[in-house]
Amino acid sequence: MEGSKIGKERVKEIVEDALSEPKLQEYESAGSTGQPKDWKDLQVKVKEIYSNLGCQAEENVIVGGGKTKHQIDVLATFQFGGQNYRIIIDCKHWSSRVKKSQVSSLIGVLADIGAEKGIIVSKMGFQRGAYKLAAYTNIEAKAS
Repeated sequence: MEGSKIGKERVKEIVEDALSEPKLQEYESAGSTGQPKDWKDLQVKVKEIYSNLGCQAEENVIVGGGKTKHQIDVLATFQFGGQNYRIIIDCKHWSSRVKKSQVSSLIGVLADIGAEKGIIVSKMGFQRGAYKLAAYTNIEAKAS
């Protein structure tokens, strides 16, 4: 976190977005050269997006929770008002839509780690039940 300087207005936007009610929207990476070719490419692109927003972003990290350790596709962190904020991003480069059970699983990870926000980025989109469950949590569902 140290050495990461972000303008106050941009930090305010990031915090408001991170803590806002979930919004279902299309995922578009600014300056992207098209769809990710595989799961690794998707993780790298998502990491780059959050790094460009001024967050400290890492991919494929292990984070210890209260109950167990969790593998996180992308972990984005930033500081605002003396507080650290963590966003867990789960990247799904699958040939099928994300199910409600994957949203439920991320809810458990967020609770165990204590992260403020969860985001699932999916190549194929989401089943209706996944969207419904995400709508009542601190998880956003984004189709790439």
